[in-house]
Amino acid sequence: MMASSTLDFLCSSGIKVSFSRPRVSDDNPFIESLFKTLKYTPSYPGFFLNQAEADTWLHQFTQRYHHLPHKGLNGYTPYQAYTSQWVPIFQNRQAALDL
Repeated sequence: MMASSTLDFLCSSGIKVSFSRPRVSDDNPFIESLFKTLKYTPSYPGFFLNQAEADTWLHQFTQRYHHLPHKGLNGYTPYQAYTSQWVPIFQNRQAALDL
């Protein structure tokens, strides 16, 4: 029996080696973007006294966030994008541009 390095063992087992750390949010740009959005929201309290207060604030934030237009969604809200309500709005915009 011969000892091998961990890297050799992983490669021979067909396991892809990654340098990202599991369960660490800085490896996910989408989560990092959400954290920044939360922290820079004017109503963000900075800290919460208990879990219930955090849940309430996050629920209210989510409701507002889903109904605000986003640049990345071409001016549509996340709610419109999720429910396909953007289609008639797009058609109205396009009809106005075609005139």
